[in-house]
Amino acid sequence: MDIYQFLTDHHIEYERFDHPPVYTVEDVHRFAPNLPGARIKNLFLREKKGSRHFLIVVPDDKRIDMKALPKILESGRVSFGSPDRLKKHLGIEPGSVSLLAIVNDSDHAVEVVIDEPLWTSEAFQFHPLINTSTLVIPRDSMVRFLRAAGHEVKMHSKKNRSKIDEQSPFFIPFYKDPISLVDCPRMAIFSNLCVRLRFQSSKYSMYSCG
Repeated sequence: MDIYQFLTDHHIEYERFDHPPVYTVEDVHRFAPNLPGARIKNLFLREKKGSRHFLIVVPDDKRIDMKALPKILESGRVSFGSPDRLKKHLGIEPGSVSLLAIVNDSDHAVEVVIDEPLWTSEAFQFHPLINTSTLVIPRDSMVRFLRAAGHEVKMHSKKNRSKIDEQSPFFIPFYKDPISLVDCPRMAIFSNLCVRLRFQSSKYSMYSCG
């Protein structure tokens, strides 16, 4: 899938920032630009039996208790999906995990769960299916993206439905009384790697589309 063509065809606004490839946290500290919008962490997970797959989308500074996830997801024990599974279901490589990759999941094999507090942000940072660029996409445009992708999305929240929930036709309530997504350092393995850091302007190029 040509993600830029998809965004253009569906009138989804974005700003594009190019930078050297980022594979590790050290790379991000060295090359990632200081962008606006929410910094996001994406985890591609599989259930132990391999019959279910998940894309968990949280703020980049949030850490996850992997042992708590099965109750939240109503699943068996979960672990990180392999690069082969990631390629098969989302068409991307490790280091490039992104919510935008659901355009490649035509079979809807991957269940998407977004941490509800993240959704209150005005804009978000995503890799455009490769780790040499970052897109900043406004929330309204992400609503259009999710509608166009036709993929079910669940929101995880401790609270009852909020105003943003009610304004989002694709919103599917998750748990009324869910467990918090809390500490687990292993989550960094599949980080979106969009981190707000100092950078040199010569390290990247910026484009916009609207």
